[in-house]
Amino acid sequence: MPVNMLGWELLEEYKKGKRIFSDMHMEFSDLTSANLEGVTVKDSKLNFVLLRMSNLKNCKFVNCEMFCCGFRDADFTNTIFENCKIYYGYFSGSAFDNTKIIKCKLSFCAMFSTTQPDMSTSELFKVFTDASQVTQEDMDAAFNGLMPFVDTLGIEIKSQMQNLMKAVTDKVGIEPSKTSQIAYGEKDAKYAKPLSVYAMMEQMISTYAAKNPYNTKTPYEKSGKNAYKTS
Repeated sequence: MPVNMLGWELLEEYKKGKRIFSDMHMEFSDLTSANLEGVTVKDSKLNFVLLRMSNLKNCKFVNCEMFCCGFRDADFTNTIFENCKIYYGYFSGSAFDNTKIIKCKLSFCAMFSTTQPDMSTSELFKVFTDASQVTQEDMDAAFNGLMPFVDTLGIEIKSQMQNLMKAVTDKVGIEPSKTSQIAYGEKDAKYAKPLSVYAMMEQMISTYAAKNPYNTKTPYEKSGKNAYKTS
């Protein structure tokens, strides 16, 4: 049976020397700038988890499901994903040096401003390598795909998330009830709109994680893009 784990608990276990995590279920955790080099995560679910700017070198993710996770500017050097489902993954600026994504399923994932990992054995659906590839239809479909999960949240946080989503959709001009078959016409819009939606995803996770009474600051908490680096 999967074990629920909060982000700070995982970091505590890592600090104690644990490197293999299995049958783990983690939701709405912000692990920005975490050092998790060398971990193996198996048979686990990660939903709405941020690992931005984190050290994920030499890691293995096996038989995992990842939904709406942010990996912006993370380091995946020598990391392997095997038989994983990755939906709404944001990998902009991530380092993919000798990274392998083996027999995985990726859907609505963004890999902007980075080299591409080896995904030759994986199933890819709406995996974008440049923001200009994203059409209005793609944006509408991605937005509609998130709504059922927002509807499952508690009343207070659900209201905040809906307000946040409305603010972003008003800003970028997404109309979930309407779709368009053409890409955004202006160059600036091609980049700004998709990036705004992924930024909304990150903000949504951070907001919910901050509201969680158990996600308090811990002694090992760090800040800064290179906080995880070791000598």
